Amino acid sequence: MSEPIEKPERTDAEWAELRKTKKARDAAENELSELRRTLAFRDAGIDENDAQMRYFVKGYDGPVDADSIRQTALEAGFIQEAARQEQSEAVQQAGAVQERVAGLSSGATPENDQQLVSASRRLNEAMQAGGQEALIAQLQSEGLTVQFE
Repeated sequence: MSEPIEKPERTDAEWAELRKTKKARDAAENELSELRRTLAFRDAGIDENDAQMRYFVKGYDGPVDADSIRQTALEAGFIQEAARQEQSEAVQQAGAVQERVAGLSSGATPENDQQLVSASRRLNEAMQAGGQEALIAQLQSEGLTVQFE
């Protein structure tokens, strides 16, 4: 049987230093966590200076990433106006694409015309099936850049 390994005993000063170090580390980890949370809300488009948004931020307990925060805020109605604006912009972009398709269709060869009509149909189907997000994804897959400012 092997003998137990003797651990050196620590002095009160050493224990105090360990407690102080642990307390400082815990405080730094908490501060980092709060900073990450703040950045995630900012990236999600949540204005923490708005009283209604502060209420949402304080009560939010889901995953701390911008997409999850934004989705929850949309579902809860906290950023409804932003969603309407984005949807309106997406619809306007889709309309512009359809106008472009229609304009190009009038002078296109039958083969190109069919491709343009097909693209227009895919955009319409995407909007009807999945709304704004599906339309944006379809626009991007068609090679168009979609940006919201």
